[in-house]
Amino acid sequence: MLSSSFKKLIGNFLSLSGVRIISYLFPLISMPYLIITLGPEKFGLIIFAQTICAYFVLFVDYGFSLSATKDIAKNVDDNEHINIIFTSVIVSKCIIAVVGYIILHLVISYFDKFNGDYWIYMSSYGVVLGNVMFPVWYFQGIEKMHNVAFFNILPKLIFLILLFFVVKQESDYFYVPLILSLGSICSGVVSFLYSLRLGVCLVKVSLKDIQQQFSKGWHVFIGMVSSGFASNSILLFLGLLTNNTTLGLYSAIDKIIQPISTLSITVLNVIYPHMIKMREAGAKSPTLFSLKVSILYVTILSILSFIFLMFANEIIVVVFGSEYMVSSDILNVLIFLPIITAFLNIFLIPNCLVFDYSKAYGKILFAVFLISLCISPLVINLFGMVGAAVSAILVELIKVLAISIFLFVSRANFKARQKI
Repeated sequence: MLSSSFKKLIGNFLSLSGVRIISYLFPLISMPYLIITLGPEKFGLIIFAQTICAYFVLFVDYGFSLSATKDIAKNVDDNEHINIIFTSVIVSKCIIAVVGYIILHLVISYFDKFNGDYWIYMSSYGVVLGNVMFPVWYFQGIEKMHNVAFFNILPKLIFLILLFFVVKQESDYFYVPLILSLGSICSGVVSFLYSLRLGVCLVKVSLKDIQQQFSKGWHVFIGMVSSGFASNSILLFLGLLTNNTTLGLYSAIDKIIQPISTLSITVLNVIYPHMIKMREAGAKSPTLFSLKVSILYVTILSILSFIFLMFANEIIVVVFGSEYMVSSDILNVLIFLPIITAFLNIFLIPNCLVFDYSKAYGKILFAVFLISLCISPLVINLFGMVGAAVSAILVELIKVLAISIFLFVSRANFKARQKI
């Protein structure tokens, strides 16, 4: 018989995986229709606006997805403290969202290139508001993710269907960001109301409470942003040092690999609050637990990757067409990326954060980002798109090596202090 905690972990994993899979599927469903209906110019405008707002989502999320989750998990039996954490994080995200809105408004108003499409950019900002309202960090902290998939998917599905009924011709393009934003906002509102139903409530908080949340999330935020910029800089250098065709070939393969790589983040989000509770209880080693999970996950992923490699050429032809066969060498390199990131996300990062090494985590990933700025252009300039794939692998390996050394030294120092 499976234990209740194991069943909960599996249920949370399936729920979060469902949300992640749907987040990839929805654009794939709507994209062909929008490209045909709106044409490349208007569709490109909408994608550009969404890309800009995606950066604002990253900033609004701050480091709360991990820091607030940890706070909630540590105080899961203290309702009064959880109410303060919950309110402080919501207020903090609102502050960032308002500042972001003002910045976006000023940028769009100042530059002629943007102000002609003011409505498109501002209505796209609704996805940021949806992120503010969706307390996924709260659900992760209390380990109740089973209903999150439903609340996240259903409103977005309704508005996705509405998209096909409303957008009929090119002139309807301005409805697209509004509909997508409404889907995100409704999803956030419904999940927020559900969190209130679970017992949490908004309370009066002090400026100190809000400052504490910003402080706790700062190093996590630096780490997450640095990691994201390190990955994006590879695409930037590839585009600058080669040409659009090469960038397109690389990006196509990257679209296959990224969803596989980010699946390990789902595992991180599931086991992270569980590890925090294990450490607080002092019953079992969270390090040993995460090691077992990472070994199991990496083993399964390695087998699947080997099978994937056997049929790599056929997959490229079916998904992208025969003209993309020149990208097969990239796939042969990048297929190892999810395996490396899995060990990083499932074992190293949660142990860094669970044992209060968030400051070191932020510094290490920022240092790796700076190193990537030196490595990537050199390797890409020498080997082109294969060099970009090698750079991606090298950057992740440096992260693994740096965090592993830090954790090993920290553990050795801790044991030495205990003997004194």
